[in-house]
Amino acid sequence: MRTPSRPARSASWCRSGREEAQTSSRAWWRRIFPQSSGNGTPQHFAVELLKSAAGIDLVHVPYKGAAAVVSDAVGGQINLASATYAPSVEYIRSKRLVPLTVMEPKRLPALPDVPAAAERYPGVTISIWFGIMVPAGVEPDVRAKLENAVKKVVANPEYANKLKAAGFEATQETAAEMKARIEREVKLFGEVAKKAGIKPE
Repeated sequence: MRTPSRPARSASWCRSGREEAQTSSRAWWRRIFPQSSGNGTPQHFAVELLKSAAGIDLVHVPYKGAAAVVSDAVGGQINLASATYAPSVEYIRSKRLVPLTVMEPKRLPALPDVPAAAERYPGVTISIWFGIMVPAGVEPDVRAKLENAVKKVVANPEYANKLKAAGFEATQETAAEMKARIEREVKLFGEVAKKAGIKPE
């Protein structure tokens, strides 16, 4: 995201910047400092994924929490921020922040005019999701009962609407699908961390 007073290259800024850099100087891009809520956060990985996919030189600056990032973006102290929808939504609605892209695999229902990064860079996605887990060894019938209970909650329109207002989508995966997701993301984030030099703090 950026503030309305800051220049932007629209949702395609990553690619246009790369082409520009190949024919002139990378100095303009080196003045872009994407801020996130901290090292190793999904927002940090989003910056690194875009940086790698677009082939541009961005300098990541970690903050201590999302609130500080959004506040400084609104105040114009920073020129680019990587943040989640929930702490940003009110500023987006009041046009004090301008979203450039989303990292979900597809556009958010709440932001239908904002393109997903994957539209230009296939596979460049990061989803913030929540799952329910139980200790290993729990009986299959108990797990089945829990899955059915969660399914009923997720199907509740009131619950779904509350999530939608916060920028989330109510969905449910099977245990096998969730296991596959975790394995896939551990592999992806491990590769990104290695390439970007991200280390635990």
